Amino acid sequence: MFFKLKKVTWVFLILIIIINTIPINTVGASLEKVLLKKVMDTDYKAIIVRSNGEMYLIEYGVGVISLWLYEGRYIHIYSPGIFAGVGSKIMLLDKDREARIWNSEYIGQESSNNSSITTTPNSSIPQGENALDIIREREEEKKQPSEILVIINGELIDFRNKPIIENNRLLVPFREIGTALGAKIYWDDSTRTVSLELGEKRVVLFIDSKSALVDGKLVMMDVPARIINNATYIPLRFVGESLGVSVNWNPDLRRVAISK
Repeated sequence: MFFKLKKVTWVFLILIIIINTIPINTVGASLEKVLLKKVMDTDYKAIIVRSNGEMYLIEYGVGVISLWLYEGRYIHIYSPGIFAGVGSKIMLLDKDREARIWNSEYIGQESSNNSSITTTPNSSIPQGENALDIIREREEEKKQPSEILVIINGELIDFRNKPIIENNRLLVPFREIGTALGAKIYWDDSTRTVSLELGEKRVVLFIDSKSALVDGKLVMMDVPARIINNATYIPLRFVGESLGVSVNWNPDLRRVAISK
């Protein structure tokens, strides 16, 4: 009997030792506010900074296409165990959006003056480089010509006919952008005009003409509506703002964000 009790006691002692040796940060879920230092949307990667200065390079999935809008601001990381580990998510609480974190890597400690980063010897980053070098390389890559992205209320629009730039003005396919905005669209073959109605706003454009009608008033545009490869293209900023939506173009990233 004594031996059995002694054996059971040892089992409990071993369990207590195992539990006490598990690192605290691997137990229990947490929601932590972090600084979004840099976003590399083309690779779905970002650099985040914890309150203790630890910097992580994370790779995330779809769900937060507009994450670049939060660059330099605070977001939340939900971790069911290890910080940014398996099952973790990026959470944009103000937009009620989230995305799974597929991979994360500790890349160093941010210095107090935010001007340099000290990397750890075990980091996969090559010797002589740091996180700022990576950022610079990504920025150089973004300068290369790439597909123009159009995002409406945080959602990436997949165009069948791709947007183009003409005379420094962004042109988008009439039917596709109208549908994405939720506008009523019309084509009048006899007058070669296209019309969009959104709420109480109405815009009429004449093909190959810089003239347009906004709520019945004649207005001049910088570039005309055109037919390209059997698709009608219209100037996005003019039409968007005439319909009362906000249009923000980032020429470096070749990306436009539209808010209704």
